[in-house]
Amino acid sequence: MKKILYTLSLIIPILFIGSCEGDIPGCTYSWADNYNADANDNDGSCYLTGCTDENALNFNENVTDPQDDDCEYAFPIANVNLFLYPNNPEYNSLNFAGNWAYINGGVNGILIYHNAIDGYIAYDRACTNDPLNSCAQVYVDEESLNTLSCSCCESKYFILDGSVIQGPSVQALHRYRTYFDGVRLDIFN
Repeated sequence: MKKILYTLSLIIPILFIGSCEGDIPGCTYSWADNYNADANDNDGSCYLTGCTDENALNFNENVTDPQDDDCEYAFPIANVNLFLYPNNPEYNSLNFAGNWAYINGGVNGILIYHNAIDGYIAYDRACTNDPLNSCAQVYVDEESLNTLSCSCCESKYFILDGSVIQGPSVQALHRYRTYFDGVRLDIFN
């Protein structure tokens, strides 16, 4: 009998160990930004940050904490098949590396930059943060000649490859192909 009581005294506390912990409140949904894997009592604190603009690529209808600065948009398709002659007086500055010109075309205009390494580079002037906004047009920043700045949202891009230096934009500038035969410069999709 002593053996049985001794054995029960060892087993009974083990059975109640799990029930002594109590509930752990927190967010129990794995999709939420504040998911707590240790929680076993959903306290209603779950939230999901993201984009609520239905026109954006990363739209999420389940977002509870909108962060529309993080929305990403597809760049609109514009048929571009242009040419110019850098030796013409209006584009003569393009003959020298480091110079640029703005021309009509694309979604919101085109910037042509003469890079000493890659030759001619052509970017659409539409800011990738909001490409259909006519205000959102990039320009060469006179204070920092390696920078293209947006006139609306303060995004900045590196002129040599179009990559984002400063947001809110998260996508590089849209780049068009170029071909220069020594006389004529073609800009195309």
